[in-house]
Amino acid sequence: MRAARADDLGRLLPDSLGTTTIAMLTAWFALWSWRGLVQHPQHFLGPALAAGVLLVVAGSVARALRVPAALVPLVELVVVGLFVNHHYAAAASWHGLAPTRGSLASLVDTAVAGAQAINKYTSPVPARYDESYLFLLCCSLGIMLAVDLLACGLRRVPLAGLPILLALTIPISILDSGLTWPVFVITALLYLLLLSTEQSRRVLAWGRSVAGSGRRWDSLDQQANSSAIRSAALRIGLLATAGALVLPILVPVTDGVFGQPGGSGVGNGSGDSVVIANPIVDLRRDLVQKKHVPLVYAQTSDPDTSYLRLAVLDDYTGNDWRPSPRHLPTRNRVDGAMPQPPGLLRSIPGSTASWSLRLAPSFDTRWLPTPYPVRSVQVGGDWRYDARTLDIVDTDPGSSVADTTYRLIAFHPRLDAVRLDDALSAPGNVQDPMTSVPSNLPPVIARTALRVTRKAQSPYARAVALQDWFRHGGGFTYSTARRPGSGMSELAAFITNDKVGFCEQFAAAMAVMGRTLGIPSRVAVGFLHPQPTGTRGNWVYTTDDLHAWPEMYFSGYGWVVFDPTPAVRTGAPPAYTRQQLPAHPPTPALRPPTPKTQKAVKQEKVSQPATHAGSSTGSALWLPVGAGVLLLLLLACSPRLVRDSRRRGWLRPGQDAPGLAAGAWAELHATAVDLGLPWPAQRTARETGRALARHLDGADRTALEALVGFVERARYARPFGLDGAEEQSVIAHAEATVSGLAAAASPARRRVAAVWPPSVFRRHQQSPAPAPENRAEVGV
Repeated sequence: MRAARADDLGRLLPDSLGTTTIAMLTAWFALWSWRGLVQHPQHFLGPALAAGVLLVVAGSVARALRVPAALVPLVELVVVGLFVNHHYAAAASWHGLAPTRGSLASLVDTAVAGAQAINKYTSPVPARYDESYLFLLCCSLGIMLAVDLLACGLRRVPLAGLPILLALTIPISILDSGLTWPVFVITALLYLLLLSTEQSRRVLAWGRSVAGSGRRWDSLDQQANSSAIRSAALRIGLLATAGALVLPILVPVTDGVFGQPGGSGVGNGSGDSVVIANPIVDLRRDLVQKKHVPLVYAQTSDPDTSYLRLAVLDDYTGNDWRPSPRHLPTRNRVDGAMPQPPGLLRSIPGSTASWSLRLAPSFDTRWLPTPYPVRSVQVGGDWRYDARTLDIVDTDPGSSVADTTYRLIAFHPRLDAVRLDDALSAPGNVQDPMTSVPSNLPPVIARTALRVTRKAQSPYARAVALQDWFRHGGGFTYSTARRPGSGMSELAAFITNDKVGFCEQFAAAMAVMGRTLGIPSRVAVGFLHPQPTGTRGNWVYTTDDLHAWPEMYFSGYGWVVFDPTPAVRTGAPPAYTRQQLPAHPPTPALRPPTPKTQKAVKQEKVSQPATHAGSSTGSALWLPVGAGVLLLLLLACSPRLVRDSRRRGWLRPGQDAPGLAAGAWAELHATAVDLGLPWPAQRTARETGRALARHLDGADRTALEALVGFVERARYARPFGLDGAEEQSVIAHAEATVSGLAAAASPARRRVAAVWPPSVFRRHQQSPAPAPENRAEVGV
């Protein structure tokens, strides 16, 4: 027995090891598409590869030793589970390896916290939330185990593409970066290699084995060789992969795997994310020159024509405020209705107004001036919006925007100081990036912000306090004579000593100080107030009206305008910032965070669910999570589905006599395996029928005898045709026999056969009909 097992191991292990390794590598390379989810993806991709190697060894050895196929996934699960337990909970494990109740509880708690962190915070999740790595590792192992089960356990390589496809769709549904072409190419080639390997095995199984030689020969006495199969598969695979890469670029219906738009775009051709010139540069020049050049003509009855926005500067580098790279896919083309602004609830009341606008011939811009927010925009050309900022960009660098006309419907939400004062905190995908400041920011900026807002009791009250301090309480003077700039040293000097500047410094300083207080902040650039043209409802915005102001985020209302620039330039600030706030009970003054409080804040963020339903990362993550649940259900049902598919194929009408006989006998064999009934090896149909007849009686035994007789006729008699009645009779005999065997089995056996039929995990070899020269020369 030991010698036989050793022989099986040496003969079957190389083949099993090769297929399992290809399946694991295919899944692992597909998981590289997840690297944008976290800041340091090597912390889960590395352990996933190590666990994948253990999975390959455990699965290959188990299959080579002929461990029951239904138990192989359990063996693999135990092996990778021990690895994960040792890697993440060794301190609470027995001898650092065997799981204990404490180690399992620690793993569950960490994985749940990791899931909450990924669901709450924008991608990539910061490295300090290291529990996210365990969650991604568990998801990775789920993908690997699913691919191994389908490709190596059930030998259904096409179905193994489903978990691979699930892994590849996550960056498309969540990440702005999408799917990179190297990951796609490597994964596609490995998957095609996996398909060719499985098909080579199937083709080679058709030949007859030469005892002792280890080779197989076909019916023409030629040696069957897998090299031709793999060579053809390689050529087909390379052609199919190249086509998948090239065709989306040539056909303008999709952005393609390279991420390039179908039409011409802005930038260097690197994809939908583009970097566009910073409009703050034009603002500095035009405000200083004071040439009064018309830029935008507007016709509207809107009573509020202030703050016509061009662009959002949401990235503070420490040297200046600038627009972050914009994501401008073709689906974001401006063609009417605009999406709901981030953070603004649909239930917030407000008023709308229609606008007709025209860009002056002298206005060289790639940004479309609009109020914020807008309900709809009608404009010709290839203008697209960024979903995070809703500023609108011309993505056709070859076009001229001079004299561009467009229409829009502006929406003015009814903002109330009391409600803004009660607003909830921002969701993680807004809070984290929009409160980020350089690590070397001069401490005086944060200290000044805390001092100015020490009496304020809410984020909104602190924002108003900052605005009032700049406008009339801090001793600032408005002047365009100041040297432009918003770097850290310039801002530190501006708020402490100089206190002279124009709108760029006021907006930049308030936004940076707001971020140090934990208020999501950014800078907007556009036009302050237009000048009337003399005709009622007609206005013109000139270079003298260019302006910059901060926007701060409050859940339920989204991005709200503040204006710290003194009244000599801007007039009165927004009305809601002048309303009286209710008295709050005194709270301790804010203090700069210490390492201890930062740790507590980290734990609090992970333990508390997101409070804002509009989190794009969280809502988008439910798509792959739901797909994963569906995939698990499909995996649980797949053996039953495969078994039913086989039965329909074996007993399908329209076959010739040998085919129907082989199919009916295969169905009988599979039923016996599913029910745990003995099936005599290398016996005639009649001998096998006698063994099965012990479990039958009455009409079922008669059906079995009739089926055995038909199989013998099909195998050994002269070829004969089947009419419809005889065909239906054979199928009825097979179904009656199968039903009788199931009725004779125990309830437990029937349940196993119904849910997880063991025959699916065995390679079924139909008994071929004898060749014509071997048939008996007798009549039927």
